[in-house]
Amino acid sequence: MVSAALVGTAAACLTTGSWLPQIVRTYRFRSALDLSWLWLITVGLGQALWLAYGVTQDDAPLVLANAVSLSLVLGLSSCKLVSDRLITEPVAADLIVQPAQEQQP
Repeated sequence: MVSAALVGTAAACLTTGSWLPQIVRTYRFRSALDLSWLWLITVGLGQALWLAYGVTQDDAPLVLANAVSLSLVLGLSSCKLVSDRLITEPVAADLIVQPAQEQQP
């Protein structure tokens, strides 16, 4: 018979590891534009609630898996914020006005 702790640990490893393809893709393309803010917020809140539940139940594997997953969601959210700003804000170099060169007599 498989113990509940073994099943829980396996589930935690699989669900936490499922973030790796998205992290790799975001890093490889240097963009998180295709990620939805609604999805990131919903998943982040869900992870935070599972983390709180794990703390109240004193369940170390649940706490560890959800703490790692929540940090990955926060990392992806940071990438999304940077990607969105790069698209919507003008580049600072474009805002610099070059002084007119003086004419030599």
